[in-house]
Amino acid sequence: MEPFVVEFDTCPWDERLFFKHEGDEEFLYIVAGELDLHYNNEIIRLRAGDSIYYDSSQPHGWVAVGEEKAKAVAVLYTKD
Repeated sequence: MEPFVVEFDTCPWDERLFFKHEGDEEFLYIVAGELDLHYNNEIIRLRAGDSIYYDSSQPHGWVAVGEEKAKAVAVLYTKD
């Protein structure tokens, strides 16, 4: 497991922001701001205090929404 803090800038969504990590899983806990998680064909709005756990081998990407950057604690788990 690899934990880290990440900040997300507000910007318009672009398909080029999609990522994939084969065999990995991710956990995000939103500390501040609001974040849209684009996961496959879904958009999931996350706010401070929300968390999510997902298979990061699926296409996913994030953008902060609102007036401020979003900040999250992320934990990346690699099965290898």
